[in-house]
Amino acid sequence: MVKSGKVWGHTVDILTNPFVSFHRAVMKGGFACSKHDHTGRSNLFFVESGQVLVRTYQPNGLEDETILGPGETTTVAPGLKHRFECLEDAVVFELYWPRSMTEVDIRRDDTGGKLAAD
Repeated sequence: MVKSGKVWGHTVDILTNPFVSFHRAVMKGGFACSKHDHTGRSNLFFVESGQVLVRTYQPNGLEDETILGPGETTTVAPGLKHRFECLEDAVVFELYWPRSMTEVDIRRDDTGGKLAAD
């Protein structure tokens, strides 16, 4: 596991592979991350403790605010600018997955069905 310091706290990389990236973020109240986006990944926030505001910047110029407390989640789509603001000390799990994981990627050779009796 890799721990990365941030101005707002730190993250610990729990799992990263070509299909998913999973992090635990410990955030300090009164701090915010940079305004940013992820070009090819969705980003899910799950709050374990504390309170976090996730601000998203819509293409039409509007801003959406979602306040999350313990047990709550929100997802940010690829390409959507966003930032989180720590309203109080918080522990948040972040899950990232590539856009291609949500596309239909199965090709069936048959329909399956009931197995024949011996």
